[in-house]
Amino acid sequence: GAFVMPHVPPGEYQITAWAPIAGRESDGPPAGDNARAVARSVSVTGADLRVDLELRPLVGVRGRLTWDGDPGSSHACSGTEQIEFRSEDGWMDVWPPAVAVNGDRFTVDGLPAGRYRVEMPGLGRSCRLASVRVGDQAAPASVALLDGSAALTLVLTTATAEISGAVTTEEAKPAIGLVVLSLAEGEGVAQVAQLDAEGRYRFSELLAGVYRLMALDLLDSTDYLDAFEAPNLGAKLVVVEPGRKVTSDLRLIRK
Repeated sequence: GAFVMPHVPPGEYQITAWAPIAGRESDGPPAGDNARAVARSVSVTGADLRVDLELRPLVGVRGRLTWDGDPGSSHACSGTEQIEFRSEDGWMDVWPPAVAVNGDRFTVDGLPAGRYRVEMPGLGRSCRLASVRVGDQAAPASVALLDGSAALTLVLTTATAEISGAVTTEEAKPAIGLVVLSLAEGEGVAQVAQLDAEGRYRFSELLAGVYRLMALDLLDSTDYLDAFEAPNLGAKLVVVEPGRKVTSDLRLIRK
């Protein structure tokens, strides 16, 4: 049961182990009634490190969907039959788990311990996954740490919100230009609002989520679509809750 990994450079790593496996491939999924797995984060500093791992039974997830806080099955969301668990630890991409959805209930069997981002890519434009809860605790950024049998609640929302504010120049004068709004995570089409004479903007009928805002004088390139360039353009992250109006003032950076 011993293992050695030589010549590991300093850094942050994830160690995983599972057994027995399906088939002959070493990266096959755990299989059988006795399947076990473990995931552990480790920090390597240059000195030898001893890490003892305890294989544990695979996680069984039992979850439900709620709509704007209502546990009932009547809702306006389409695409709820598609729920995905994506490993944040990057070691389970070759065999993602199967999720069985039945109305407002879902189950996932045989999930190795680890961190998973919960996604619902099939949701229509009128609905969004607002939050993920593990038991009575919220999972930040919809990333759930699962290390045993867990009860998950996926909160969907159809409530809309609004973001508005003013844009000023470095001289504290009303700016002339536009504001670009995009989702901070995931896919979505960027929205553009023209500033009025007082340098104000408004985005209405937004679904809850985390948005990226940036004020530009004009769109003469596509760098505003690059998340890595966003800080250089004075981008600001704004959290929008269902049914709320948020005010966010911006400074025009690029001229």
